[in-house]
Amino acid sequence: MKILRKSALVSAAAALLLSACVSSEPAQYQSTSNSRQASNGDLHQSLNAERAARGLGSVRADATLARAAAAHARDMAQKNYFSHYEPDGGTPVTRVNEAGGCRASVSENIAMKWNDDMKVFWAWMGSPGHYKNMMGKKYTRYGMGEYGGYYVMVLAGPCV
Repeated sequence: MKILRKSALVSAAAALLLSACVSSEPAQYQSTSNSRQASNGDLHQSLNAERAARGLGSVRADATLARAAAAHARDMAQKNYFSHYEPDGGTPVTRVNEAGGCRASVSENIAMKWNDDMKVFWAWMGSPGHYKNMMGKKYTRYGMGEYGGYYVMVLAGPCV
């Protein structure tokens, strides 16, 4: 019984970390730094500039998280769905584990029907749930993946 309760609590906590998904129209966002003019591909610089402008520590790119993000983007595109949860029940945490990641706090942002990572980034900055994930104080690492217009960003804290 304790295991089931603990599992339910973990599932509920994971659900709270996940946010609503972004539509294909970018939200307007006024940057607090000069990173708004960042060229395509400067997601890392822009993410950390926005975090720094808010007094937050930087996040480093993590290859394991990028593999998990890319795998989920590919899976959604190939199986024609759009969700944090895979049709077979996979979650952001299980994807990070399957990619070889460690146990950590994890959140995920997803978007579809885009063709530019910076447009996706700025749309996420304009979305309260996605913004909260990217500006999360506990996150120290991130990975970004794209496949066929599906974008996934996985953020994680230190390994525990």
